[in-house]
Amino acid sequence: MRKLIVIWTCLLFTIPCEADTFIVDPNGFEDFNNIQDAINYSWHGDTVIVRPGTYNENIYFNGRAITLTSENPNDPNVVDSTIITANSGYSVTFDFGENSDSVLAGFTITGRGIYCYASSPTIKNNIIRDCDNYGISGGQGAAPIISDNSISNIFSAGIFNCHGPINNNIVSGNRRGISECDGSITYNKIANNAYGGAGAGLYDCDGTIANNIILGNEVTSGSGGGGGGLSNCNGNIINNIISGNKAVTGGGGLSDCTNVFNNTIVGNIANTGAALSGCDFISNTS
Repeated sequence: MRKLIVIWTCLLFTIPCEADTFIVDPNGFEDFNNIQDAINYSWHGDTVIVRPGTYNENIYFNGRAITLTSENPNDPNVVDSTIITANSGYSVTFDFGENSDSVLAGFTITGRGIYCYASSPTIKNNIIRDCDNYGISGGQGAAPIISDNSISNIFSAGIFNCHGPINNNIVSGNRRGISECDGSITYNKIANNAYGGAGAGLYDCDGTIANNIILGNEVTSGSGGGGGGLSNCNGNIINNIISGNKAVTGGGGLSDCTNVFNNTIVGNIANTGAALSGCDFISNTS
């Protein structure tokens, strides 16, 4: 009998628990009627599916390695109608050491944006718009994986102080596009951002910046400096299209950037000074 108890005890602690799926419905027809309660009830490996609606909440992942998703992150209509918004604090926060297994996918995020502190979650297939601080921001070495998002109409930078890979996003119509991010920045469209300081498109980004379209960004103040497209970026700037960017003073396209090679740089304008300023250029076309 004692041997049987030992065997069952060993089985209890060695068989992994099956992952669960929970559904959130704002009208109360499913497991939960708000997102945070579903997260709090979940555990690693679970999936929380959120039905369309507007959720006025501050969302905290609390270290859960879960997938929080709309019903279909690949359907723009579903993403547009599944909204997380907050009037204060951040709309979504990762501050418990989350890694890439903590996934946020398929939402419209408004109000206060997404904040990552010492964490590296996956943020993909979202619309992030109309935020009065940053779209996605980080602190304490945050390195989120940021992919396939649309980030627009942000009061400050669309993406700020994030050091993981940033790829396949559209970052447009913000005060600054991408700022102080040192991971790889690839295959993004960074367009029509306008700021009074240097680097309206990208500023102070020191990782690999490759295969992006950097278009129509503008430094609006003469005292702000140059680099409508890029400024003070000292990684490798490779195979980008840098076009139609503007600055009041030098460096309408690029200013104070190193290792600039194999890019197409065309139609950038500075009212005074050169369209390109203070950069090291190798094998670019114009």
